[in-house]
Amino acid sequence: MNLRIRMLFPIVSLAVLLLASPLWAQDSIQLPATGQTQSYTTGDDGALQKGVAWPSPRFTDNLNGTVTDNLTNRIWLKNGNCAQSTGDWPTAFTYVNELNTSGTMNGNNCNDTSNGGSHQTDWRVPNVLELVSLLDLSQPNIGQWLNTRGFTNVPYNVGGFVERYWSSTTYQTDAGDDREHAWTVQITEGRIRHEDKASTSRYYWAVRGGGQ
Repeated sequence: MNLRIRMLFPIVSLAVLLLASPLWAQDSIQLPATGQTQSYTTGDDGALQKGVAWPSPRFTDNLNGTVTDNLTNRIWLKNGNCAQSTGDWPTAFTYVNELNTSGTMNGNNCNDTSNGGSHQTDWRVPNVLELVSLLDLSQPNIGQWLNTRGFTNVPYNVGGFVERYWSSTTYQTDAGDDREHAWTVQITEGRIRHEDKASTSRYYWAVRGGGQ
């Protein structure tokens, strides 16, 4: 399965995950815009361009190895590839645990000094909707765009389908399929797909804040 995010459904899902709880008590939920401007079919996000406008600036470089998304209040590791490697799904959790313990991923210093000059200890592997929330669907290359918004080292020219990040979100495979899959997000064009946790090699990122 390989899906270009062009429909309203993912935006509804994002609202459930990302919007502040006081909004839930209101009569209507204000959904954030996706950034998509090109229309692929009648009634899609490109045609309607509905949703709450993004804050300006959308991202804030905290100058301590982290970047805050002002739309979702998630805090991301500034270095989008601190591990400087790709690997299987279980390794994502190994590297994030390492980040919480020593401030490194795969032995590489991630330069997180946001905890009084030291590193934070509550980083986690982002779920699929958190990764999707980073996407601006109006951009021809989202990874390249993120590298101009406070982030560094986000892969964007590796080659199409390779430029994917693991999420923490497991995918339920079909009956009779004993492989274990998780969702990945392609950071260049905004495609999501589920892939085998053991045999697929993808990038790793870390996020904190906002629960899970």
